[in-house]
Amino acid sequence: MLRGPRSRDRFFNWKDWRGSSSQVPEKFRALRSRRTILRAFTASAVAMPAILTAATGAAPADADPSSATRCFTDPVLELVRLLRNAAEMEHAALLQFSYSAFSLKTGYESVSGYNSKDAMSLLVIAIDRMKRLGVFNRMLGAIGAPPHLVPPHFPFGSDGYPFSLDLEPLSREALARFIWREAPHALFDDRTGGSSDAVFVAGIRTMLAVPARGAGIYPAIVAAAGEARAAGADLPDLTRWTDVLQLLEQRGRDDRFRFLKGLFLGSDPAFAEHGDVWRLPVTDPTYPSYEIPSNPTTDLIRSSLGSDSAVLALAHLGNLQYATTLSLLDLFFRHHLPAYRSLAVAHMTGPVRSLGRYLPRLGMGLPFEAIDMADSSALDAKHRLRFVLALLHEGQAAAEALGPRLPPDYPLTVNRDTIAKLGEVGMVSDSGSVTAPAAAQ
Repeated sequence: MLRGPRSRDRFFNWKDWRGSSSQVPEKFRALRSRRTILRAFTASAVAMPAILTAATGAAPADADPSSATRCFTDPVLELVRLLRNAAEMEHAALLQFSYSAFSLKTGYESVSGYNSKDAMSLLVIAIDRMKRLGVFNRMLGAIGAPPHLVPPHFPFGSDGYPFSLDLEPLSREALARFIWREAPHALFDDRTGGSSDAVFVAGIRTMLAVPARGAGIYPAIVAAAGEARAAGADLPDLTRWTDVLQLLEQRGRDDRFRFLKGLFLGSDPAFAEHGDVWRLPVTDPTYPSYEIPSNPTTDLIRSSLGSDSAVLALAHLGNLQYATTLSLLDLFFRHHLPAYRSLAVAHMTGPVRSLGRYLPRLGMGLPFEAIDMADSSALDAKHRLRFVLALLHEGQAAAEALGPRLPPDYPLTVNRDTIAKLGEVGMVSDSGSVTAPAAAQ
């Protein structure tokens, strides 16, 4: 998917836009994650375990849900299952980090990642997750299985995590869950009691009531791939991809942990002028994130903001653009034509980013919901492209209907540009009919 510093720069080279926040509907306040757990929290890590134990009244569980349980004796079936599960987990995680980044107010761009290039940020972590999702889909393709890009349903539950993954605005509680997942494995494996971070980690585990973290699903994927090859399965050598996975898993993990820890403790430079920001009321103008609901859906928007049809239309447009992005990525992983990936990135970093940042100012977050449309995965490239073309026209019409209600930085020409680009590479004829490129035959 996104590769190297160049792609990262493209993802973060986003222009700021201006606008005032709107009043958050009172009915959303009950949907906000509770923020009373750490009212007594101090910057002294020594006090954390007692504070957190008292606040949660819970102790870490003993079971390790991150340990992968085998379902198939056949190594190829097991490998496909593991890869699909891993793809779902990474997909959910990248949307979660993106949603939290989008929830941040103006002034916290260094935390969210806008224009921060290679500096550690929430969107840098999301990009790392996107890269892993790309590797899992490349591995699926290498062994003859279709890509797996089905939008996750939130709250997202997985055997890989002892808690659900939610689309939620950034908060201290959300950061605790991020830390459990992103910290170096050694910090959460119960064998580093003498670590300088041992007390901090113990406090996080107590707060979340989670066990020590096991090896997770990655080693199981590597083992299943090796077992399949050893058993004589007609599979290519997957070593290059498993090596990439291990590199992505380890590279930057210490930096991610320090960054998230600083946010959790309120010691990040972005918070310097505001003290412990997580103690502020969520209604305080300097509280980092907008007060938006967790796990929003179009049904929630319709029932809560029925009088403001523009918010519902903006959310629907966001879902259309998200579906377009996934459809283009699906074509890329099936047919390996770089143009598909480039166009997918353009939609993710253009309209999806624009709407993701804009909706929180209106009291709502981008749902990232699956569009209720026909499944074209069993069709050939020519017929799948027809669905993509239909999505592009649908999204263009929806954007034009919104007119001045669009975000100021929304790229109104992006769908038309994509249609034109498809035509340039021989995928769409002048008459509008679809022709599969040679690489996709």
